[in-house]
Amino acid sequence: MPKPPVAARICYSFDAGFADCTLVSAYSTLKNGNVSELRFYTLGEMGDFGARVAKLRAAFPDCKILLEALPEELFNFTPPAPLTAATFARLLLLRILRGKWLYLDGDTLVLSSLSPLFEQPLGGKAFGGVLDYSLRRATARGKWRRLRRKLLRRRAVWHHESDARRGELMDMDRYINTGVLLFDTEIFRTHANFDFLTSLEASSAFVDKHQLQYADQDWINYEMTDQIAYIHPRWNLIWGADPKARRFMTKSELEAVAEANAAPSIIHYAGVKPWHDCVERNPRYAAQAAIWQNYAAELAAL
Repeated sequence: MPKPPVAARICYSFDAGFADCTLVSAYSTLKNGNVSELRFYTLGEMGDFGARVAKLRAAFPDCKILLEALPEELFNFTPPAPLTAATFARLLLLRILRGKWLYLDGDTLVLSSLSPLFEQPLGGKAFGGVLDYSLRRATARGKWRRLRRKLLRRRAVWHHESDARRGELMDMDRYINTGVLLFDTEIFRTHANFDFLTSLEASSAFVDKHQLQYADQDWINYEMTDQIAYIHPRWNLIWGADPKARRFMTKSELEAVAEANAAPSIIHYAGVKPWHDCVERNPRYAAQAAIWQNYAAELAAL
């Protein structure tokens, strides 16, 4: 007799700026994902967020839903502008949680059961993530634009410089987007440098030193690459992905992304957000923005 699929355990970390979208993401996760436990970890004042979570509990009584405020004394560092403390909070979850979990950014939408992902073996590694193909192209573009501005004696643009530096520090063929991050803390806790790798101060100092823009994502990719297993892009399909990124992908990667586009399990609304008015005017975004808006409407009707 086949075993029933393993129910996933989900966690989010965010501040008030991501509260609304995180609830939509959580609703899609609870509706489609086969989830046994879902945890919200918040930072700072959250207004009526607790009452809104109570509605989710009432709608999904079979799932254990927890809401916990991260102690602000743990954030005893100043993140480099324009980043916020919440963009480093993922590292705290690696200390707080035990066992296997799936972290989701609040701008994700879950469209199918998460059991196949949660059951995926990591081959003895601590993390599972999807390669970030768009950033490969952004890195190459950043290097070119930095050189061009230097030749033309123009002032550098911060995000172009950041992209160029990322390519000098990291292997972009192994760089993952951590907006969907499968992790097993029982494996990671055996790492000799666990305390350092999960240090908010160390990660913030690294990002500040090199003027990078993706906070703990850059830190994880710099320090923990050898601890990462790669998963199919259907589990983190970046919406409206730059078509020019195709030039920086292998044939097998192109095939995998085509499969993901045909049947995504998780859409990640990175960059421009589906609640921005501009998406309705851009055919790259319109169809997947409508999916988000439908889930937001269902949540509002609870």
